[in-house]
Amino acid sequence: MKHSLKYALLKSITLPLLCYVVLIGVVAYYTTARNIDEVYDAQLITAANVLFFLTQNELAEADHKISDIDISDQHLSPQDKDVFNQHADWRAFRVWYKGKLALFSDNAMQQEVGEFPSGFSDFTYENNAWRVFALSVPEDNISVEVMERQAERRHLIGGIESGLLWPFMLSLPLAALMFLRALEWGLGGLRRVTRQINTRSPELMLPLAQDHIPSDLQPLVEAVNRLLGKLSAVLDRERQLTDHAAHELRTPLSVLKLQAQMARRASNEQDRSEALDALLEGADRANHVIDQLLTLARVKNQDYPVEDTDVMQAAHESVAVLTPLLAERGMQVVFEGDGHVIARANHHLFSILFGNIINNAIKYAPAGSQIRVRGMKANGVASVSVSDEGPGIPENERDRVFERFYRMEGSVSSGSGLGLTIAGQCAAQMGAAIRLETSANGTGLCVRVEMPGT
Repeated sequence: MKHSLKYALLKSITLPLLCYVVLIGVVAYYTTARNIDEVYDAQLITAANVLFFLTQNELAEADHKISDIDISDQHLSPQDKDVFNQHADWRAFRVWYKGKLALFSDNAMQQEVGEFPSGFSDFTYENNAWRVFALSVPEDNISVEVMERQAERRHLIGGIESGLLWPFMLSLPLAALMFLRALEWGLGGLRRVTRQINTRSPELMLPLAQDHIPSDLQPLVEAVNRLLGKLSAVLDRERQLTDHAAHELRTPLSVLKLQAQMARRASNEQDRSEALDALLEGADRANHVIDQLLTLARVKNQDYPVEDTDVMQAAHESVAVLTPLLAERGMQVVFEGDGHVIARANHHLFSILFGNIINNAIKYAPAGSQIRVRGMKANGVASVSVSDEGPGIPENERDRVFERFYRMEGSVSSGSGLGLTIAGQCAAQMGAAIRLETSANGTGLCVRVEMPGT
């Protein structure tokens, strides 16, 4: 299932927004409750004082008979009657004179609930919570109690909260729609980048234009441009490889065809034998080029683990494989230095690398000469060097010989131009380094491979 970036952003902001609304609601509720309690408590104090001043003289002169006071609504307008009838039972009062209940409202509890202490009190009567303020005047033997139901305060607070939160909650869909439209506008830069990428192809690897691109997308565009640059370079190298491979294979195949035709037209056994020998030599050369190309592709496209490897043992194994070629040219490989060198390498890759270096030395060094292989380890670096007595490589060409199919002027014609390329690729895969130097005797080439030691 595909996920939309817009809706993912909307969902990611919805939960924090709802939590924010709940937090604001809780804070607003308790703040409103505190403020309303303060205002209503002040009203209870005021009502108690007013009631005291209204009743103090009458209580002193009366018979002190307990009476209730019925607050009538007969003089009110219809609209005021509705308000009165809705809220008349919110509050009640009682007046005590000399310890006896003298006056009380019709909705107040009577003597079954005793006199309250001076100040504010909270109590429950008939499942209703009440807030009471008692004004005690000892010198006049009067205590005035004004009380209010707590539920009405909570009802008022809930009404205020609803009035604030409901419009906000109802506006959330509109806010979400506006947020989505803003995202649509904000993602316009991403769509422009996408359109540019869609126009790119292996034949067109131009970098993406960075005009009118938001700063947030600049790192993405720069990364894509770097990737396009790398892909363009890789494609160029692959095209060159294809061209060079076609050229390298065309020559031996043409020779094969020519030698086959000569063998077919040969008038005697000697001419036919020479043509067939040349045919086999051309087939060997074509086979060598193909083997080298396959080896290069394998090294580039496979992962080889780096582990503790005895590189001198791998060197001995590579030399053993090339024994027939050494014998053919009357050459000898002499091993010097440490007999066992443990390095962080890959046995298979090092065998390929070392085999190509030795193979180059056999081709370019004079027949009957020696090739010296020295292994050593110092300062945490393991190295294996191969020195020959050949013509060497000029310093100005030592970097270019690692390019594919590159041959120096006057080089042997049987080479494919891929030996050092493969060696360089193997070294890169293992994190090793190849250095080309002049042999210690002042002539020939010394190829040194350096790897992390163990």
